[in-house]
Order: sequence, then C-alpha cells, then structure tokens
Amino acid sequence: GRITWQCICSCGAKANIRGSSLTSGNSKSCGCLRQDFMREKQTTHGKAETKAWYAWQRLRARCFQKGNKAYASYGGRGITVCARWLKFENFYADMGDPPDKVHSIDRINNDVNYEPENCRWATQKQQANNRRSNTWLTAFGKTQTIAQWSDETGIKRAAICQRLARGAS
Repeated sequence: GRITWQCICSCGAKANIRGSSLTSGNSKSCGCLRQDFMREKQTTHGKAETKAWYAWQRLRARCFQKGNKAYASYGGRGITVCARWLKFENFYADMGDPPDKVHSIDRINNDVNYEPENCRWATQKQQANNRRSNTWLTAFGKTQTIAQWSDETGIKRAAICQRLARGAS
C-alpha cells in the first residue's frame, strides 16, 4: 500500500524510494551518500596500503614482533621505534612519501632507533653502504666502504679485498 517512485540518484544509480521519504526530505540519495559518509568516518589518514604505510608497518614488525625473521637484528638487539612514530600519522608527517619506488626507509646510524633525526628514504645502494657488516677503509683522510672506494677509484672490489688480506695499507 505504499507508493514508491523510481528515482535516478545524482551518482547515476536507479532506486525505488517511498513517496513519503521524498516529500519529508528523509531520502537524499540511493544510499551512496551514507556509504561515502561511513568511508570518510572510518578513514583516519587515507594512506593505508601506500609505500610509506608498508614501510612503517615493516619497521614496527622488525622491532616489536619476536616472530619476525629480522627481529634478532632489530628488536633483539634493542633497536626500537620512537614513541612519536607509534602513530602512522606522525611517521608520515615526519617522513612523507618516499621520493620514488626505489627508495625505502633507512636508519642513518644503525645502532640508533627509528626516529625522525636518524631516518631517511634511501636507495638500495645507499643502504648497502650503510650496513653493519661493511668493512670501512680509511685512506687519504677519508673513510668509506670498500664498495665506495671501488666506485671512486675504479679498482675492483675483489682487488681491494685481496690487497687488504695481504696486509696492504
């Protein structure tokens, strides 16, 4: 016994709406406005599943989840995440998006925690030169990794390693 009208919503969808809902103003859409409202209400930062968000998730996992395969090298040796970065919004405010797809989060000093002053977006090459396992070599008043000396001098990395093994300075 209720009269319904077939209406076309501003989103383009068709919906059958009771006449009383139309005349009272209770119906304003096919339901899409409610969906938009709920989506907006549940969205805190709108950056879920971005490269920055995944980087934040992974750094927390390395520091706090004992089951994580990298935990021993991070949380297991005391590396943690600063209190400010326990909220993604703060991490994102400090770091923003990586410059491009090849950059990932890197700690400048590997013995210090994840915190704004100690982190940067770095390339794989930068990160490879910033590993704890690198051999550092000082020559001509400059300290660099063997790979960096190889790039700078054109001498192959293996040749530098052989010379060091033979006791060359």
